[in-house]
Amino acid sequence: MSTTSSLPVHCDDEARRALIQAHDTLQGIDYIEVVTAPPADNQRLLEVHFIANTTADGERSLEALLDALAAQDGVEITGGVRIGNIAVEEVTRIGQHLEVEVSQPGDFSTYTLHIQASDPGSGPAFAIDPPYAQVQFSFKAGCPSQFDCRPRCEEQPAWEEAPAIDYMAKDYESFRQALLDLAPALVPDWQEHHAADLGMVLVEVLSHVGDELSYLQDAVANEAYLETARQRISVRRHARLIDYQMHDGLSARTFLHVELQETESIILPPGTPVLSTIDQSIRQEQPPHDTVIDEHLGSAARRLADVVFETFTYLPLHQDVYPEQNSVVRGVPLHAKLNEIAIHSWANEECCLAPGATSADLVGNLAYDPSVSGGGPPGVDLNNPWWLKPGDVLLFEEIRDPETGRTADANPEHRQVVRLTGVETVEDPLTGKTLTRVRWKPEDALEFSLCVRTDEYETVSVARGNLVPADHGRTLREWHPENPNVRPDPEGISLGDRTYRFKLREGPLSYRLPVGEDASVNSLQELSREAIEASMPQVRLHTHPISEGFTWEPVRSLLEGSDPFDL
Repeated sequence: MSTTSSLPVHCDDEARRALIQAHDTLQGIDYIEVVTAPPADNQRLLEVHFIANTTADGERSLEALLDALAAQDGVEITGGVRIGNIAVEEVTRIGQHLEVEVSQPGDFSTYTLHIQASDPGSGPAFAIDPPYAQVQFSFKAGCPSQFDCRPRCEEQPAWEEAPAIDYMAKDYESFRQALLDLAPALVPDWQEHHAADLGMVLVEVLSHVGDELSYLQDAVANEAYLETARQRISVRRHARLIDYQMHDGLSARTFLHVELQETESIILPPGTPVLSTIDQSIRQEQPPHDTVIDEHLGSAARRLADVVFETFTYLPLHQDVYPEQNSVVRGVPLHAKLNEIAIHSWANEECCLAPGATSADLVGNLAYDPSVSGGGPPGVDLNNPWWLKPGDVLLFEEIRDPETGRTADANPEHRQVVRLTGVETVEDPLTGKTLTRVRWKPEDALEFSLCVRTDEYETVSVARGNLVPADHGRTLREWHPENPNVRPDPEGISLGDRTYRFKLREGPLSYRLPVGEDASVNSLQELSREAIEASMPQVRLHTHPISEGFTWEPVRSLLEGSDPFDL
């Protein structure tokens, strides 16, 4: 038996149920009973009970709904793992509930019963409320089980922090200092650091042994053996002898939320640099910079920033082509309406998005419609489509603590980015609100319980658009020969038959996974699970002049995947 409906959000206080009871036309499923007797009908009969109405019109509407469902094909069952495609053979009205006969009993997994009813055109009007038009149940709810299932929302134990170890210690002094820093954590009562103390003798002996071992590790002869090599290039060459390609890791990747003011809208081009927070002023005579740094201060700001990221798009050439504008949008379109989006709770309280959720209902009409000028909702004329569509990314974030209501107490771990696979406009028939239902792949399913609203605080969590992916690193351009103030002649560098090794003045190189043309169909988890061996260094060589020359791309090996005339 199941008494819960399949709402996009899981709510402890279903206030909407009381509203449906007092409604004249809306109906909803209350619960399902799986009939287990007699043995011939064991788990093949389902009794569907509806929410009891408190008005005379509501009771007449329920009777009309039951008669219509018994006369037409409006009941469907989906789900199942081992046993699927369960068909509904017959629907019979028994008093104030329906008796549904199915083709066969299901397995131990969860199934969903859907009801799709329409007004037959005669008699009282009726309708099924969308949140209560389906219900999840199990055929084996009453069966004994020998398994002890783990709770779904089990809290993960906190990891114990390991002691800080300085892996850069390579000589006697650094080893001695590292041991002295570690000693208070292991032996808190040891306070004597006199040279004659036995503890200090042991520290200095261990430091001396570590210094000798470090010298042996650094010996050049060790690079000749895979077991003792310490330089990465040596290990790479050993592995290449057995046809194994070592990778060079990946640059750090993150998502940036861009907050725009009021009705502002922009297209953020790929390659836009994003700097870490700079606490000091860029120039002594100028106060600290704003969110956006002026172009003439860019070089000074980069020198002061600890970390530099650059934005990119998952589609390398363009994001989409819009026939109504006959133009190509390059970069990521952003709009102020997507700064913060409320999550609809269907007039309920104490609502949360449950772990494993793959859909949510957002307040407002935010679905992209190519038939409307600018792609926005009707009546909104924009030059470019800023609205949600499949392939966009959304951030679900807790902005205040559900218990205290303070923004400072919000759990920073309750944030997750998902990639949309479906966007459609729906309507709440009870309140008349226009909603945008978004869906994402099960691989991006919500990993925690995200509270939407409580009985005291209407907004606990929100969704945010305007997300831009960014990689760690920044693009530099170097001229060869090495003098950056002297550009080569139009003929370029004349080498004749000699080879030339270009040496970059700055490093190290950033590495990124190549983004394919079909990246728009992948979830974020699928994009992040790409083989790290496919990462490529972000470096290119352009012959001068760039407009008429050639571009040389990096390859892993000249012996694999390269034609004789490839650059």
